[in-house]
Amino acid sequence: MSDINLKYIRGELSPNQYLELVLNEYDLSQVSNNCEGLAHEIRSTITTAFWKLDKLDRGHPFWKPGNGLPTINKLSEYSSYQVQHGIEVSFWSWVKICISYVYFADFLYPELWSSIENINVKWLVRTTWNYHQHSGSDSCSNLAAVLRSLGMESEAGIELNELSKLSKEAEDWVKDVKANLC
Repeated sequence: MSDINLKYIRGELSPNQYLELVLNEYDLSQVSNNCEGLAHEIRSTITTAFWKLDKLDRGHPFWKPGNGLPTINKLSEYSSYQVQHGIEVSFWSWVKICISYVYFADFLYPELWSSIENINVKWLVRTTWNYHQHSGSDSCSNLAAVLRSLGMESEAGIELNELSKLSKEAEDWVKDVKANLC
């Protein structure tokens, strides 16, 4: 458990202080590289979701068992709870993806992306490329699955073509994504 979480649980930090410290702890520059506005959107979304969770009646079944303190981990659990119960599915799906971005973890889940309204395809393509560069993961088939589930293959083609101009590695990666789209 991190020092921030321990101080928060002990009551040494207010929820506002906890959230600010946690959000400042994560460097979003790698995941949001070449995605103007994404880092701000991630922080804004998590902040909004955190305060929604904080306002949840402590008698609600979600809090059982537990200490009733909203945390990023509980926010992830609550996002899943909301999606499973069909409550604000678009918003809570985006929250789950934002939390994955914060941890720079896999975020390519077609069932989540297909629930989101107003998807920024550039962010989707670029963050997948950024994730690939950071983790070395083979994200081509997963990105292709998300794009197919969204029906955004042609729209993503423009972004993929731009990305392929960055380097030989990017060009090869884009070829693999396109091959998986067929």
